[in-house]
Amino acid sequence: MAEEYRYLFSPIDIGPVHVTNRAYLSPHYTAYVDRQTCLPNDQIVPYYEERSKSGVGLLCQPVADFHPSVEYAPLPTMPPYARPINP
Repeated sequence: MAEEYRYLFSPIDIGPVHVTNRAYLSPHYTAYVDRQTCLPNDQIVPYYEERSKSGVGLLCQPVADFHPSVEYAPLPTMPPYARPINP
């Protein structure tokens, strides 16, 4: 089986970044956000620290910015975009 997954567990360079293996944690929404400031809260660092212990080669964090013209954002209470959602 090791031969079957030899690429998965081998290092790779992605531009200037050296990744120890090809396991990847994709960006996803955690809801670890302060509802008043819309900034990450104190739970986000321990969350990613714990995921990094798994041995995954690359962790990607999500980043999103919403233009005032959008009708919906993941946090409907986000200032300054808080407004009713029209179906």
